[in-house]
Amino acid sequence: MAKPTILFTPGAWHSPAHYEKIMTALQQHGYETEAVALATVDPKDPPNTHVDDDVQVISNAINKILLSGKDVVLVSHSYSGIPAQSAAYSFLKQDQNGPRLKAIAMMCSFLYPPKTALLAATGGKPLQLHVVSADETLVDVSDDPGPEVAFYSDVSPEEAAAAKAMLKSHSWRSKTLPPSAEGVGYWEIPTSYLVCENDKALPADLQRKWITDANEALKARGTDLRIREEQVESGHSPFLSKTEQTAAFIRRAAGEDVPVS
Repeated sequence: MAKPTILFTPGAWHSPAHYEKIMTALQQHGYETEAVALATVDPKDPPNTHVDDDVQVISNAINKILLSGKDVVLVSHSYSGIPAQSAAYSFLKQDQNGPRLKAIAMMCSFLYPPKTALLAATGGKPLQLHVVSADETLVDVSDDPGPEVAFYSDVSPEEAAAAKAMLKSHSWRSKTLPPSAEGVGYWEIPTSYLVCENDKALPADLQRKWITDANEALKARGTDLRIREEQVESGHSPFLSKTEQTAAFIRRAAGEDVPVS
């Protein structure tokens, strides 16, 4: 049976280039890989760009792969858990006999109920990590604590510097406005979640709470489906610091029989 294509959706401020290392690792295991460039990262029209634009980009990328005859495993990182799950919702009624979105793999990602803005818990107020532009259309990463600590705490200084240099401004509205999708992919599409135990941006306990809340929502819906949890001793970028372990997690999410090390 042909292996699915692995489609990466970057986190806030991140671009496809940040995921080249893990895409190469997966290619060495026989997978085709792709990564989308989010509309909200270095947006062309900042005042009018928000999470729904990312939902559309991700949906288009999934459809393109499906039309080529390949199954898809959708991978999210951090912020992109929100638009990825919203995009996946539109594939819940897909033909199970043809190419399909077969699984979702989330790396330390926001795992929210439908129609929930990233900053819903703060009432739209910025976090310490955020530096919002004067016109409130863009947000950059604060130097306190800085991306070297928040994102790349367990990668080499050289690799952290290279990753930091590739960061780009993110749409502020993507954090304050909710997606419009009425549901989420994990309602019906098998979803796996990689908890990053040493994450400085999204604490591991918070990641676990999201998984617990999502599983309670699934139980309330009357389904036996549950979020499958794995753990890795990693900071916020396991695709850089624990590349092979993270690749193995994604391979398992894709249905490959890979032992847990």
